[in-house]
Amino acid sequence: MSKTFKLIVWRVFLTSTFAYNFGLLAQERQNERSTANVNEDTTNTRVVKKTLDPFYKRKAENYFNGTIRYVSSDSFFKLNSKDNGTGVGKIEYALDESPFQEYLNPFNILLEGNHIVHYRAIDNGGNIEKANLFQVFVDNTAPATSIGTDRELYSDGIRVFCSNRTKFFVAAEDNPSGAGVRMTYGGFSPEELLERGSGISSNQNFFNITKEGDVEFYYTAMDNVGNMSKVKKFLVTVDSKAPTVRIKKSDNLKERNGKLVTIPSSDVKNTAGEYIVSPSTEVAFEGVDEGSGVAALYIKVNDEEYVKYEKPIRLKNADRYVILVKSEDKVGNISIPVQFNFSLDFENPESKLEVIDNSGKYVPIMNLKTGTTPSSSKENNSN
Repeated sequence: MSKTFKLIVWRVFLTSTFAYNFGLLAQERQNERSTANVNEDTTNTRVVKKTLDPFYKRKAENYFNGTIRYVSSDSFFKLNSKDNGTGVGKIEYALDESPFQEYLNPFNILLEGNHIVHYRAIDNGGNIEKANLFQVFVDNTAPATSIGTDRELYSDGIRVFCSNRTKFFVAAEDNPSGAGVRMTYGGFSPEELLERGSGISSNQNFFNITKEGDVEFYYTAMDNVGNMSKVKKFLVTVDSKAPTVRIKKSDNLKERNGKLVTIPSSDVKNTAGEYIVSPSTEVAFEGVDEGSGVAALYIKVNDEEYVKYEKPIRLKNADRYVILVKSEDKVGNISIPVQFNFSLDFENPESKLEVIDNSGKYVPIMNLKTGTTPSSSKENNSN
């Protein structure tokens, strides 16, 4: 590699580095805004992040990763030459396998991919410089972006649900041969997109959405030569409310104090507030959730461990039962256990039969031999 080429490369590198650092300094001087909808850091430490310029437009950048130099088609190549003898007659350059042509003005490369620029000078005496070589990769493709989470989201086919504990990050992946991801951005409006990290899942890149209900989140990413992805919108419903638990009503009606009620029911409780049921009664529970929906119920009977509730149960081995029930929705919110107290009714009912006339009046028993009525009134007749 000639000294002239090394000098040109070094100057280009210094110029691009200065331009890049100047750009970062200008960005740092912008208003640094934040949003109340997001917990910016999982360690409760407030982190102020830079905002993407809403009027961003790709500019010329020159990025070197230690092995390959990257530019976009907005970067132009300028050639200079000097000669202490007869003077420079002309400068020529050749792109890839093309023949040499005279250099007149700075040029750019529109075709993406790896390219080799050959360049040389010819002085007025006809002396031709040994051709220099400059290798560069033209990258005009922005990273591919998506939303990543630390846990699976739930979709009912219409909406996507998460809890306020779900950790999000803006995932970004550049073309394997491209310049690589510089930064991702995301926010709750396309005009205010905060830095969200390097596009990979890590503690410093995670954030939570704490606003309840339907949320719109906008995101994008930029590679190391300034290619910015199209801003996308992600719709999610934040469900941070746990389900409620209740006794499931039965279609089996029973008569109680002259009216029809379902059992178990708040209409059938003893003075201690316990639901009164018989050993033949099935007790069922259900969860209610207006968000993502109920995923499962868990039940604890007396001193036993919690088990997943599968079907109605019958209480028949003890006089009293204390049952704890909790419910989990489809984004992992779990309700506080609800306690239900039951008292079993083991007593069999007693029935009697009376003979009455059409007015409802009691008809006494007659003694067929004597034609008299027994002295005791309203004796039970049995069959």
